[in-house]
Amino acid sequence: MKQNGFFNTYNREDELIMPKENTTPYTHTKGSLNPVEKKTVTKIINVDSLFRENYESTSASNFIWNLAEPVKNVVSMRVVALELPTVWYSISSKLQNNQMTVHLYNVRDTSTSTTYHNEIQTITVPDGNYMAPTFATAMNNYLQNVSDNANGNFNGLKFLYFDVDSITAQTTIRALHSTDTGNSPYDTTNAYYSPNFYFEIDFNTNDASDENAFKKTLGWFLGFRKSAYVIDKTNVYIDNINDSPAITYYYSLQSEAAYGSTLQNYIYIDLNDFNRNESTDTFTAPTENGYIGNNVIARISISTLFNSTLFDNASDRVYKQRDYFGPVRISKMQIKLLNKFGDLIDLNYNDFSMALELTILYQ
Repeated sequence: MKQNGFFNTYNREDELIMPKENTTPYTHTKGSLNPVEKKTVTKIINVDSLFRENYESTSASNFIWNLAEPVKNVVSMRVVALELPTVWYSISSKLQNNQMTVHLYNVRDTSTSTTYHNEIQTITVPDGNYMAPTFATAMNNYLQNVSDNANGNFNGLKFLYFDVDSITAQTTIRALHSTDTGNSPYDTTNAYYSPNFYFEIDFNTNDASDENAFKKTLGWFLGFRKSAYVIDKTNVYIDNINDSPAITYYYSLQSEAAYGSTLQNYIYIDLNDFNRNESTDTFTAPTENGYIGNNVIARISISTLFNSTLFDNASDRVYKQRDYFGPVRISKMQIKLLNKFGDLIDLNYNDFSMALELTILYQ
């Protein structure tokens, strides 16, 4: 359109060149004083529980770390490295998952008597980390080494046998067979033959009233999903694989799940920086009884065997960062190591280290 002898080319809004809006954050721009103006800088803080204050009276899995000097204007914190000895015990008296109760019925008193008795025995597993074959051997040694009762009667625990199948990884608790070393209660040629023998197993030694508590017991660790079982001669297992001809085992109980099914395959790093200026739900760790704290900063997968050292350098791309709503001041931190239930991990007087990367506003 021609106006006053000129063409007006600026009344078409759809043809105007609009300024671009860039949503990409720049950490480096051209400054007025320096060739490069940095918006943020990073700082690495090395945390080693070996150098924590009050070493003798604190734990490596729960301690306060004081910075040499406060760090101001922190906008994010990230776990970038971790060196963790995997030496906490999967079976432990501190965790109260090292016991089971066995009720034995109609146990022959002695090899020459014709009388029988009932008894209640508590099996206590020594603290430690047990691979499946090691656990079976340890338990069978334990059962055969128990003493006879105070009155001289035969200890019925000597009737029992533990096994962890190398194919299915299921745990078996059964009575001794005639092919085993020891006394079988259902072998008619054995001096301790007991035609009416049976036994009960109770894994709920702490009277756990909820299912979540039962998941912490020795029974759950062994693969059993019920708190108690009654085993008699009708509980039969026929082994068609490991022997020929096949062997029929009576008084045999197989676990529903695999041995070690609650091995600690991950842990949490709980870090309280005493600021309340971040989102508390960026990392959720629900359990049956609620959530594991508001201070979890990282979930660490245990990708190495027990009794070794785990090295984590954040290459697994699992989010291990805390972002703040505004700049904060950090002078101290409370650091905890938690298992999947939210309980403190016991490193058994060993120490761990980690590196924290702080992003700081540069002003």
